[in-house]
Amino acid sequence: METGTVSGRRETLWRLAGGLAAVLLLLAMWQAVHLRWGPFIMPDPRNALAALFRMIGDGSIAPAAARTALNALGGFAAGSLFGALLGLAAGLSRPLGRVLGPAVTIILGVPPIAWVVMALLWFGSDGAGATAVVLATTFPLVFAGTVQGVRTLDPAFVDLARSFGAGPRTMVVSILLPHVFSYLFPALASAHGIAWKAAVTAEVMGTGGGIGERLATARANLDTAEAMALVVLVVALLLLVDGLVLNPFRRRVERWRTHPE
Repeated sequence: METGTVSGRRETLWRLAGGLAAVLLLLAMWQAVHLRWGPFIMPDPRNALAALFRMIGDGSIAPAAARTALNALGGFAAGSLFGALLGLAAGLSRPLGRVLGPAVTIILGVPPIAWVVMALLWFGSDGAGATAVVLATTFPLVFAGTVQGVRTLDPAFVDLARSFGAGPRTMVVSILLPHVFSYLFPALASAHGIAWKAAVTAEVMGTGGGIGERLATARANLDTAEAMALVVLVVALLLLVDGLVLNPFRRRVERWRTHPE
């Protein structure tokens, strides 16, 4: 137990050190671009951070951030649930998979900007449009990951479990789902990143307000410092959800990899 705890702490420290190094590297690249091409192309990092702290301090950014988070996470949750359930069904049923596979491929091939235009036509400029865009862009990724997980389960392993008397519940909970999760989590990580980008893109185009609306205003005003501050905020929110929700959930579900019972 103590060895596992020490190993976990060491892994956490290495992850934090790697993250800090990545942030410092990006800041250095940001500053280099600013020095080379000037503030109109890339603002000084200090000015962008000052703009971010100013918006946080006066409370003007909080409603926009909450709106974007609702659009991104609502669409991501719906798309993930929908994709995982349909993916399980398509993976377990070959005939259903032959029907759903091409349909999902077609959906995946539709550019996100096309979904934004359609959302404007269907929902107008309210928040439902941005959420719908996120759902449409994340669902195919989760579906594909789930189907891949189901179909790569080794039949010999399934037969071995049955020969030892494993019942339906054990087959699903202890064999099928752990295997599927190893394919599902990378798809969820990609879908989560796309969810924030799709939400902001939809908001910039006029569906749902949020940070995207503020970003469009900053673009119109040629305020590159505020624009970069908003980009930093979106990335920070993405990393916050990833670190506090997705990663702990993944470690809990895949605990059997390092702590077999």
